[in-house]
Amino acid sequence: MKREERRYHGIFDTSQAGIFTLDVPSMQIVDINQQCARLLNYEIGGLIGQDISLIWPDEVERSRILSNVSGQYTLSDAEVHLRNRQGRALWVLISAAPVHDRKLVCSLIDITARKQIEEALLESEIKFRSLVEKSLAGVYIVQDDLYTYVNPRFAEVHGYAVTEIVGKMGPKDLGSPEDWPAVQEIVRQRMDGETESIHYESRNRTKSGDLIYVEILGSRTLIQGKPGIMGTLLDITERKQATDALRRANEKLNLLDSVTRHDLLNQLTAFQGFTGLAEESSADPGVTAYLGRARAVATKMQALLKFTRDYQNMGMREPQWQSVREVFLQAAPPLETPEIALSVDVGELAIYADPLLEKVFANLMDNAFRHGEHVSKIHLYYEEHPDAIVVIFEDNGAGVSAIEKELIFRRGYGKNTGYGLFLCREILALTGMSILETGEPGKGARCEITVPRVNCRLHAKRGETSRDEVVGS
Repeated sequence: MKREERRYHGIFDTSQAGIFTLDVPSMQIVDINQQCARLLNYEIGGLIGQDISLIWPDEVERSRILSNVSGQYTLSDAEVHLRNRQGRALWVLISAAPVHDRKLVCSLIDITARKQIEEALLESEIKFRSLVEKSLAGVYIVQDDLYTYVNPRFAEVHGYAVTEIVGKMGPKDLGSPEDWPAVQEIVRQRMDGETESIHYESRNRTKSGDLIYVEILGSRTLIQGKPGIMGTLLDITERKQATDALRRANEKLNLLDSVTRHDLLNQLTAFQGFTGLAEESSADPGVTAYLGRARAVATKMQALLKFTRDYQNMGMREPQWQSVREVFLQAAPPLETPEIALSVDVGELAIYADPLLEKVFANLMDNAFRHGEHVSKIHLYYEEHPDAIVVIFEDNGAGVSAIEKELIFRRGYGKNTGYGLFLCREILALTGMSILETGEPGKGARCEITVPRVNCRLHAKRGETSRDEVVGS
């Protein structure tokens, strides 16, 4: 008996669980081990002889739990609230077994940290679910080619109830048969890890059979150890319809503009021909002078009409990534003066710009040839800055006077049509770029095109391109 008692006290004293002995009739603590005292932040002597309510104040919970322990019945791993010496609530797992003399041996395991994590997760889940359930965007999870979750908005967009989709339908069931092969390949690439995320537009079919346009985003995830795709869906049908209507209206306006411009140019050509004949047949110097002025006005009108053609095309096509080097070479005209050398030092720099970017470089070169007076070299290169790449077009001609540096970009200013550099600024502004003249008068013109970093790609080291290479392109 003494041996068993010593064995019991050995276990009692060295156990990693908190253990105390409770006298049932008096509800007093009659023994407690060091681990239990440490858990409750008491000295051992501070708890022996104390009523159990000191550490277990919830009488309803206490009575419910302890009333189930008597005779041969034991309690195992019940979650209860205790209170430590400072009054802070603790979550513990309590197990209890009856022993002789109407006493209970109770063991405690602190699960406060686990419960706090569970409560935080539950709160987070409630917030997330509330956000998702009330979202104006459709939210979905796909696993094994089936939707395992969709929010009410996703179902509403397609005309179904949530219960009609989850576990019963997949992307193929909702997708347009014509679009499905392309969509299937996009999903496969994401599931195989070939892309970080998916973002595409396609057509889906509603319960009533109507086609809708949707924009879909998604990323690969693991749920319960199984791969899947979680993402959002937006109904963009109205946006697509508005865009198509606007495109059709623009096409009609552009057709009207083109026909009108063509007819006007034909009439101006005829006008110039007749005024030329009139000049040749007129013997009156005064009349000849007026006719010459009329022809000059007609020439100006022709240039303005051609400018409207270029301006009309701005923004008509989507911006695209373009090689600065290639676009510059395409824009370079055959040089009438062999002494002018072109050099390109932009490596494989690409910028996101309107397809009319070539017109920008063509106008800059045309200005250098027309107004540079003694230009013998044109150099294109770039400088890197923290937030931007600055593409620099530089020549060694006469330069631009200080008072004209901003004026040259205004509509109608200049010695020729007055629209070339204005058009350059407008084309660049479509994708957030700007242009400034920063050269030193008498030492050459220098135009700086500032390109936001997000619109730049640097692929390789810069390398010189000679004038011969330009001319041969």
